[in-house]
Amino acid sequence: MQPQQGCIKNSDLLFKIAKDGYQKASQGHVIHRQNDAIVAIVFSALALEAFINELLVIAKREKLSGSSEDWLDKLIEAIEEPKY
Repeated sequence: MQPQQGCIKNSDLLFKIAKDGYQKASQGHVIHRQNDAIVAIVFSALALEAFINELLVIAKREKLSGSSEDWLDKLIEAIEEPKY
């Protein structure tokens, strides 16, 4: 029996923070623009990493549910970290 595996989807929240930082940086006061731009850059990277990790979990769940699509195998192989 497989243990239950959960998935927390947080890429959308991280992306919203990045987008808010971008909007504040483009409209805000000169003093705060640099900080807001840094927030936008850092949270954009975090959102992308979270999305890739979520995509891997979704692909693995789809594969376990019985899907025999070849592209799922290729996607899983491309995202998983190499095992040495």
